[in-house]
Amino acid sequence: MAASHNRPSAKLCPKTIDLFSTSNSTSNSPFLNAFTSGRIPCRLVHGSVRNRLAWNTSIDDLNYDPVLVLLAEGLRETAHPLPFISRQGFTELMSNINARQKVIPILPKLINPIKLALSSNDDEVFEGALNALIQLSTVVGNELDKYLKTYLSILAKRMSNRKYRDSVTNALNIFEENGEKDILPVIKSKIPTYCSSDYLELKLFTNSTDDEQYVNDERQCLIKMFALTCLQLTIKYATKSGKITLAQKFIDELVEQGKD
Repeated sequence: MAASHNRPSAKLCPKTIDLFSTSNSTSNSPFLNAFTSGRIPCRLVHGSVRNRLAWNTSIDDLNYDPVLVLLAEGLRETAHPLPFISRQGFTELMSNINARQKVIPILPKLINPIKLALSSNDDEVFEGALNALIQLSTVVGNELDKYLKTYLSILAKRMSNRKYRDSVTNALNIFEENGEKDILPVIKSKIPTYCSSDYLELKLFTNSTDDEQYVNDERQCLIKMFALTCLQLTIKYATKSGKITLAQKFIDELVEQGKD
């Protein structure tokens, strides 16, 4: 029999905890403790249609360290209403007009909590973390570039799942658009099948000779990335089997085909 949390009804009746109970199993959660102790200065307001957060202090006056860091750590929570509090709180702080100048100084503290949430096997936790990472990129721009490698292996794994292929590709497009020019090779080094947002726009809306050349260049780049991946795999095999010459011949033929 399937576990109860895998049943369709689980989405309609999510696991809920009493925020102020001392007996629930998540009482040791740092995020829950921070919320109930007032370190995150807001309260949950239950509405007839949807819930909302009421802040005890204006967001303009909040110290993002530690409040935003705590909210990022809360992205891993699964027991209602903690996911709502962490995601909504994160979004509201990131939406503030002064967010950029407050977030950049504490950016290193946000990297690992978001990575841990992205690594979760819980789909909703992953989705919340991906949305948070997109918001972070939008606010800090190319300041995120030096940390992006931290997430690419995780995102590459999720891209293999058709369910998340489009959402991850969209996120990568946003990271590319918000980053410097050299961020594209970084993305492709970890995700060779990724197509640049410029490439996709070009493919859909242009047909000029120069643009066709650009598309061909992009195609060659993808082929080379694919060849590199094949090289790593075949050399690993050839080293064990003593067929290194055969592996080299295979790669040479593959690259020649890419030139056609």
